[in-house]
Parts: sequence; structure tokens; C-alpha cells
Amino acid sequence: MHTYHFNTNIRCSACEAKIVDAFAKEPRIASFQVDLTDPNRPLEVVTADDLNKEEVVKLIQGAGYEAKSKGGLFSSLFGK
Repeated sequence: MHTYHFNTNIRCSACEAKIVDAFAKEPRIASFQVDLTDPNRPLEVVTADDLNKEEVVKLIQGAGYEAKSKGGLFSSLFGK
């Protein structure tokens, strides 16, 4: 399993529902959560090992939202 962290522009529960719909089409996503109270709207996505960060970003973008990776070198090396 991989856990990816992003800052997003998801603003409300209706926006979150669009992410739910997008992720429901991808069985390799195990879980996700977004903190709508944080101004950065952090999104944590847990995936199967064979789903990479770029594919997750495409799913988020396909739902109409932005996703920017959180973290630095450690994050890019180890998928955190």
C-alpha cells in the first residue's frame, strides 16, 4: 500500500462527493480523506502498490480539482 498526501482545492462536501465518484471507479484506491476545515484542503489517499501518484492526480483532475503533492524529497522518494 502507498499513502499519498496532496493539497487540493476541494471546498465542500459536494466537491468531496465528486471525488468519491471519481475514486469509486478505481478499485486500487483503498481509502481517502480530505480535511475541509484546513485552508490547504489536505487530501490523503491510500492506494494499492501498483497505483502511482500521477494516476491519482489524474483522477482528481478528472473530477475537476487540483492536487499538489505535499512534502519534499522524502515524499517523492517514498510516496508519503
